[in-house]
Amino acid sequence: LVAEVTEHIRIGAVREAPRAKNAKTNWNQIKKNMSAFVEKDVKGYYGNVTIELNDRVRHALLQERGWTDKAGKRHPGKRYLREALLKARIE
Repeated sequence: LVAEVTEHIRIGAVREAPRAKNAKTNWNQIKKNMSAFVEKDVKGYYGNVTIELNDRVRHALLQERGWTDKAGKRHPGKRYLREALLKARIE
């Protein structure tokens, strides 16, 4: 059950992730650098959705939180990971 919900959140995050306008698929696309896994600790099982296991790909977090460019202009974040978590929330 935990693995299923974790994978559902990962799929939602990939769906919400921003994409380039071209149809070309690159090795550093956000959807290719997200993974879901389940671990066990003392309290039980928990799922993690991890982005950017590759150190050369760091733009997914910049897209999530936003950034400031060299000229000092602030670019707001897309908050796609937060939206995926909110959609999967059980109330």
